[in-house]
Amino acid sequence: MIRKYFISSNLWQSDYLDEKNIVEIVSFGLYAPKRIKEMYLEWKVNGDGKLHLLLQCSFENSSLLIEFHDVFKKVEKISDDITSQQFCEILDSCGFINATPQVEDYEEEE
Repeated sequence: MIRKYFISSNLWQSDYLDEKNIVEIVSFGLYAPKRIKEMYLEWKVNGDGKLHLLLQCSFENSSLLIEFHDVFKKVEKISDDITSQQFCEILDSCGFINATPQVEDYEEEE
């Protein structure tokens, strides 16, 4: 399985993020042709107007918490105000591939 991540604001769902007061979601995990194990780090503005981080992982994928110990050790060294850019830099340094499709990947050929 390959370590990859996707940046949601660069995908088609960016309008959905705006509606939910979500600034960014970075999906990261292990990907293979017929198997996906992933979790999400979400930056969201709550009712108090402050930016909050939420790590989401289904119970069946909880082994990723151990698998990605290298990521979480680096995250621990940064303040609670880690940005999505900083987080993606950590993922890059831990061997993840940025698999986010670019906008031009969705543009129709004329």
